[in-house]
Amino acid sequence: MLAPQVLDYDDSMSTPKGVLYSLFRDIAFEEQIMSFRDAVTFRISFACPKALRGLRLGQSKRLEEGMLVALIGLEASALSTTFMVIEQRQTTFAMRPRTGNDLRASVVLSLADTSDTDAVRRLLYNSKGTRQERFGLVELPNVLYVGFYWTLKDLQDKSASDKDLAFITSIAPSTTGSSPELSPPEYALVDDFAFQLNSLRKKDDAAYASSLTLRPLELASNNEAKIIAIDSLCRETTLDRGQATALCENLCRGFAFTQGPPGTGKSFLGVALTKVLLESRGPISRRSPVLIVCTTNHALDSFLKDIQAAGVTKIVRLGSNSKETWTKAFSLRAVARGLKKTTLERSRENQAHRQVEGLTIEGTSWCESLNADVLSWPAVRELLKTRYPAILERFAGLEKVDSSRISDIRLARKAGGFAFEFWATGGDINDLDRLLEKFSSMLGNQYEFRNDADDVDLQTRYRILDNIALNAANTAASDPSSGCDVWKMTFRERQRLLNKWKEEIDPRTILDRTAEIHRRHQVAVLKRGEVHNDIDARCLREQDVIAMTMTACAMKSSMLNQLEVQTVICEEAGEVMEAQTLCTLFPSVKHAIFIGDPLQLRPQINQPALSLETTVGASYRLDESLMERMMVPSTPGTQPIASSRLDLQRRSHPDIADLMRCTQYPFLKDHELARSREMVAGMLDRVWWLDHEMPEDTPDPGSSMAKSFSNAYEVEMVAGLVEYLINSNEFNYQDITILTPYNGQLAAFTHRLSGMCSLWLSEKDRESLILEGLLEPDEASFGAKADLNLASMLRLATIDNFQGEESKIIILSTVRSNFESRVGFLKTPNRINVGCSRAKNDF
Repeated sequence: MLAPQVLDYDDSMSTPKGVLYSLFRDIAFEEQIMSFRDAVTFRISFACPKALRGLRLGQSKRLEEGMLVALIGLEASALSTTFMVIEQRQTTFAMRPRTGNDLRASVVLSLADTSDTDAVRRLLYNSKGTRQERFGLVELPNVLYVGFYWTLKDLQDKSASDKDLAFITSIAPSTTGSSPELSPPEYALVDDFAFQLNSLRKKDDAAYASSLTLRPLELASNNEAKIIAIDSLCRETTLDRGQATALCENLCRGFAFTQGPPGTGKSFLGVALTKVLLESRGPISRRSPVLIVCTTNHALDSFLKDIQAAGVTKIVRLGSNSKETWTKAFSLRAVARGLKKTTLERSRENQAHRQVEGLTIEGTSWCESLNADVLSWPAVRELLKTRYPAILERFAGLEKVDSSRISDIRLARKAGGFAFEFWATGGDINDLDRLLEKFSSMLGNQYEFRNDADDVDLQTRYRILDNIALNAANTAASDPSSGCDVWKMTFRERQRLLNKWKEEIDPRTILDRTAEIHRRHQVAVLKRGEVHNDIDARCLREQDVIAMTMTACAMKSSMLNQLEVQTVICEEAGEVMEAQTLCTLFPSVKHAIFIGDPLQLRPQINQPALSLETTVGASYRLDESLMERMMVPSTPGTQPIASSRLDLQRRSHPDIADLMRCTQYPFLKDHELARSREMVAGMLDRVWWLDHEMPEDTPDPGSSMAKSFSNAYEVEMVAGLVEYLINSNEFNYQDITILTPYNGQLAAFTHRLSGMCSLWLSEKDRESLILEGLLEPDEASFGAKADLNLASMLRLATIDNFQGEESKIIILSTVRSNFESRVGFLKTPNRINVGCSRAKNDF
């Protein structure tokens, strides 16, 4: 390890194009750790900036578990980059016993690509000084490795063949300008197939004489039959006409898209479709489960709650980041506990687990040899096998003792190591009486020797003693290489022999063997994953609904392929990157339903410079959803796909809904529920605009506030307006939400209003403010929704983190006011649409 240096610096950096990143310096390799999951991992330390010393690193958003980092190495004029994932971070307090000071912190890193054995070898060589690269550690903010890796991997696998992607001719038509083909789902093309709609009927109505059904082939070719079916749905169910029409069209199209403006009941339609699809399953669809995917855990949990309330109980939720405790009962692990494994499954699972565990144990020994710079049994075994086979037999012979009891290679190798370590430390010299006890304990007390032992037990005892060579024959031999008198050596003689072996072992051999163990371990991990996938797939086949986020879907792609899922419903499809959406279209999918709104917020990406709103980003279109590309194509000559739309909104009073009607949704109608919204006392109009000419703030270029925009005049106006609304009405703070497009303004509101009332920030907003240095971690303790009384909490949010939510009163602070008439990303209609469509009573 390099000598600790006192370095104080600012880790916060930015590229010439304004991309933020953190750079940590003075990197030193501390140790190698063998992980059961990731094989060889590396603990590296770094000079910790003063601002992150003590407990502050743990409270910050720096170097959090799961984040992607780059280890940048410089050797001569050559530059190397190794992408790694943070497994653990350690503060300067925790590192004090290692470094003797409070100046260095550390992280444990695993390789992003664990199959890259060359990278493992190169880092191992650097850790022992065989190579002399100087390193820096770079972290990009909020780049969660699993958030994109599995999606890219799945797309790479799918790109190998067109057959690996459903609806490929519609997604990427061979003829420019052609309209995507629309036909009923393949499983519904059988004569007399009908969707069963009885589960949608009003529960309080009298029994019906006939079943409510829908025949896709008939409706696809007969518009009159379609109108009759829609009329029946409007009469016998709680669906409004727009929802009934969309339901019919979604069932009659294999590749279906539905636009749902704010407050029109997108989730209600999704639940109705799920119920119909489950009710209509039969031999033709092989009773495969329906796959529900959403982009966020919050949206997924909300949808699942609605499905559960509708009576669907056989649900499995994949993914572990839900904040709702009730979802634990529906996790795959919880559901799988009730699955009785077959004998073959248990055998394969145990064998795969033993293989990984055995290699983990062996790899741990190699790593310990590197860390402590001492001889480990694996390294000695390699040497003895080549040069001193007779000595090897005196230790390794124990690995073959009583094969009926030591059949597991893990214990066999451990037994040999036990003998060597006992010999190297002189255990047999100092404490012969406890040798057998330690041996039995090491093997899990498989041997329980008794004073009144029978002949068989005594024979086993003598064989063990003989294999340890305490009673070895030919002890008169003087050549140590014969192996016959190693157990008769004094402790000093043993130390001399150990030093001789240490000189004979090439350090590169240990490094290369450690890298090879890493490779073999990862092969074993893949095989174990395949075994678990097979068992999980059998469990999932018995479910009605499989629910997961887009990220989880990409991670479990190979397992889901085994299920031959035929139907996928994607909620909030307008917020999902096209790349992620493609991961849901397995070859077996015959029916894909996308529900969302391409006119609301696009998918969020980490780098705004690569968004569609910029010249550079327009070439990549990373934040364009498949829904937007198919429904609102930007390529000249491309025809939009036929789609459905919901047209009856229940959220906003008509005066507020006019904002949406006159800009984005001229077809939008108002439900009676929206017309009955109560008036806000003290306000002349439901929609009130304040036009001012007070310029936005111009903070010090070196301050954290310079990274975003704020407007002090609007902060004071909003604070006064909140007080006025609370004092003039029966509304509570929880009925009011302050929206703004910019983090700088959000931070300004936070500091100004924290003394007035309790504040509630979403976890995403809170993390963004801390990351940009606009809020200290100890200032943001008010973000825990579950721990506070919501009635006394005022909601603060950025527009981008408020889609899908609503509030009785919305106060929107647009911030921008300058002589150059720059409006920034407020020029995006999608963002303005969301900001103006959240209010129920007043805006």
